[in-house]
Amino acid sequence: MRNGSWCAVCDFAPRALITLTNLLALVAALFALLAGVALLALMQLRKHLARMQQALEQQTQTLLAIQGAARVLSGEAVTHREDLARVLRAVERQGELNQQTRLEMRLRNADSSPYTQAIQLIRHGQDRAEVRKLCSLTESEVDLLFTLHGQGIATGVGSHQDL
Repeated sequence: MRNGSWCAVCDFAPRALITLTNLLALVAALFALLAGVALLALMQLRKHLARMQQALEQQTQTLLAIQGAARVLSGEAVTHREDLARVLRAVERQGELNQQTRLEMRLRNADSSPYTQAIQLIRHGQDRAEVRKLCSLTESEVDLLFTLHGQGIATGVGSHQDL
């Protein structure tokens, strides 16, 4: 045995044993430090995940609100389109009434004879049925007036061409 050696087989000094003990302690401390850092990182990740989940929830709520608003706007667009269609139909009807009124006014300003009125109507392109109705003429009278003044403008019910 050598001086300061506790083992007869090897030349292993107690100082080397302390160094190995210190090394094991150092490794254990490093593992503890590494575990602490991993734990801190895990806590940070959980906080970040919680913030992301909260942001996702807010975005989901916002998206649902936008979808609801889009549905409302879509419904309003359909309503406005239907309103516009009704207005256009009313304008068309009013235009037709205005045209009829202008025609009737021209007839009133013309000679009061139903034949003169019928001739005016024929020249403005009215059909036989309309001339007969507005001027209270017989079918034969309307046929004669169309033959004399129509020049083939308006053919219709009761014309000689139908025979």
